Amino acid sequence: MPYVMVPVPEEHVVEVMQHVTRLIAKSSQEPWDRDSLEELFTEADEPVRSLLSVVASAALAEKDITIGEAAGALELQLRDMGELMRPIDEAAKESGRKPIIEWVQGERIGPAGRARSVRNLVMAREVAETVRAIELEVRKLEPHPLDRHVG
Repeated sequence: MPYVMVPVPEEHVVEVMQHVTRLIAKSSQEPWDRDSLEELFTEADEPVRSLLSVVASAALAEKDITIGEAAGALELQLRDMGELMRPIDEAAKESGRKPIIEWVQGERIGPAGRARSVRNLVMAREVAETVRAIELEVRKLEPHPLDRHVG
């Protein structure tokens, strides 16, 4: 196997090795297939499903959605988002798959014209398309919780 030697300043060796290790781990992750996504979605509770739906909608519309905007769309507090992300992240780790939703640093221009740092939630388009299709199928089989009649 060919290899490349790259000089790295001594004070950055650990940082570079950690980065290389993360790249290797990321490259060994498998993409999500429809069956695995369907299993995750159907087993998830309604708030997790809603988060997947909101992020998938933004991805399909090719728009950035910040973590705050997602929380607002779900009528939750920002502090609740970590709890919603946990089962999604754990499912990806347990199955050796790529993250479904990733946190990506971005910038937004505020009302005063200043750039501010934001954390966007990002989903691959192929995953978003699959999530949307699964969501529509599940909606046909299971009524929305707010549409259920209390009898």
